Formats: sequence, structure tokens, C-alpha cells
Amino acid sequence: MNNVTLSGWAQPYDALQAVAPEATAIDYAAHSDPDYPDTYLEDALKDAQVAIGWSLGGALLMRGLSRGVITLQKLVLLAPPAQFVRDDDFLHGMDSTTFDLFYDNYATDPTRTAKRFAGLIAKGDSAERDVISQLGGSDDAALWHPWLDMLDEQKAYYNFENFPETLIIHGKQDAIVSHKQAEWLNAHIPNATLYTMAEAGHAPHLHDAELCRSIIADFINE
Repeated sequence: MNNVTLSGWAQPYDALQAVAPEATAIDYAAHSDPDYPDTYLEDALKDAQVAIGWSLGGALLMRGLSRGVITLQKLVLLAPPAQFVRDDDFLHGMDSTTFDLFYDNYATDPTRTAKRFAGLIAKGDSAERDVISQLGGSDDAALWHPWLDMLDEQKAYYNFENFPETLIIHGKQDAIVSHKQAEWLNAHIPNATLYTMAEAGHAPHLHDAELCRSIIADFINE
């Protein structure tokens, strides 16, 4: 199968190589205006059969599938937000005050804010130091700040009929995207399977790459 990966916000585009070494890593941030990601994804994933997305990468895949601009045989989601910012209709997201503060801080002091974000990715993880040591990150505000607008505008309204068989891997200790989001997605996506990593945070693939690689390989090959 032709497999592709999409990484998370402000992370190296090939951050999922350890769990999908044969997959093609899509550098979406370098090639697509976040106001129009669908056109780019339609072209980049035209030959893809399986896509693996972490966090924002997963959100982009769900958006593309919902809108019918991409089709897949299987989908793997690592800690994806169904809706990043909480509102009255979706209570599992980040509160808007926290998001707005992060948004402003990244604009004014991206280096310091990127380091704090790395800490949040690893927060709660039983292998926190190891996760942080593996994390990349970017303080390129010009590149990554606009993608926060997309996350701010994300709404949990999807055409789930367009979704293929889906595997969701989520850390129970995730401090960025609540595990309740994974439960919500698992309840709404037909043919979805949720695998919870009890001691992982927002980067389950860094918490235990070998386990994630095995789970993903079994799902793809079954």
C-alpha cells in the first residue's frame, strides 16, 4: 500500500518516521496556504491508500476526507483534535482563553512559546524526559502561526460517511487534546478502533515507538 504521514503543528514533517518508516512524509506546512489546504492535500495524497496523521496532521486528514477531496482505504489518527477550541456545542476542546494566550505568545515570542509547547506535548507522559529529548519543534512564526487560525476555526462537523476504517491512538494523559476527544471520534467514526496508551501524553509515537509501529502495521496489514 502507498502510505503517507502528516505531522503535528510546528513539528518536523517527518516526525512519524519511527512508526511508519516506509511511508512518504508530507511537508504540508511548506507548500500550502492554511486557508486552502484541501487543494494541496488532494494532489499530495492522490495515490495514497493509507494516511497517518498526528494532531494537526490528523485534523487535516479528517477535514479532507469529510469534504471529499481525498479518499483512503485506511486512516490512522494519533491524538487528533476533532475540534481544538471548546465552545457550547463541543465541550472537549481547549478553553478559548488558554488558546488566545498561546496564540498571542507565539506571535510575540515564538522561541519561548515553542519550548513551552514541547513541555505540554510531554506533560503527564511517564516517559516525559525521553519524549522531550526526541521532540523537534519550530519557532518559525511566519510559517506556523497561520495554522493556529485553522485550529481556532475547526468545528466538529464531519461527513463521517467518507471516512475509511480508522485506527485512533491516543494517550490517556494528553494535556493538549483531551482523551475525551478520542472517545468522541471513536463513537462517531464508523468502523473506528480506539487504542488508548494509559501512560502516554500527546505524542504516543514517542512514548513507545515500537508499540505504535506494531499496532499500526497490524492495522494496515489485517
